Amino acid sequence: MSITLEKPIREVDNAYTEFVKTLPCVVTGNPEGNDPMHVHSEGAGGSDYSQIPVRHNLHVESHAIGLETFAEKYNLDLQKEIHKTNVAYIKYLYEIVLYLQESRDRLTKQVRGRKKQNGI
Repeated sequence: MSITLEKPIREVDNAYTEFVKTLPCVVTGNPEGNDPMHVHSEGAGGSDYSQIPVRHNLHVESHAIGLETFAEKYNLDLQKEIHKTNVAYIKYLYEIVLYLQESRDRLTKQVRGRKKQNGI
């Protein structure tokens, strides 16, 4: 099986990298202590948005045996895993936006109430 991966534009997003660390390992399902593994290497222009969460020992193994062999060994569709990780991040960001909107609405209501109390 041959894996063809397009070379993406190099993008750095430290918040995304930290988020990936919070996801379960795509191989073992272990929920914590995972490394963000670049599917497209940083040196080849890989984006932080091409990271997937894996256990540290598996990350090291992927470098030792190569990404194609790693994907075959663990029956991973790397593009699908990247997509799932990106979707999880988008959902996470959406929840933050909703929280901020709700907070803004609460504060606006409080300010209007105080203005009304003070006759402003």
